[in-house]
Amino acid sequence: MSIALVGVIGMSPTPTKAAEVRECGDAGTLYGGALRIKNVTTRGVRCSYAKYFARSLTYRGGPVCDEDLVCRFRGWRCVSRAHGHQVDRRCTKGQRYVIRFQDE
Repeated sequence: MSIALVGVIGMSPTPTKAAEVRECGDAGTLYGGALRIKNVTTRGVRCSYAKYFARSLTYRGGPVCDEDLVCRFRGWRCVSRAHGHQVDRRCTKGQRYVIRFQDE
């Protein structure tokens, strides 16, 4: 019995490593500098796309993404949490892709 168990354990799949978190910096400002998008981080997404996405969500997300805690934008699910003048946003697409940023 122990031989069969060793064979099964030895054949079990190894867990896949999650994509590493990338620090992408700031994504710029909107509305003549009145709104700053900062601290962009990603998992499984290029920094250039993450910055573009953060600007697009902030500028074109519409009232649903501005006022609601959870919204959908371009196939992504975004959760927003306000802390005073700053809003923390975390957007996911499936289990593998994450974009996080703050705007203030």
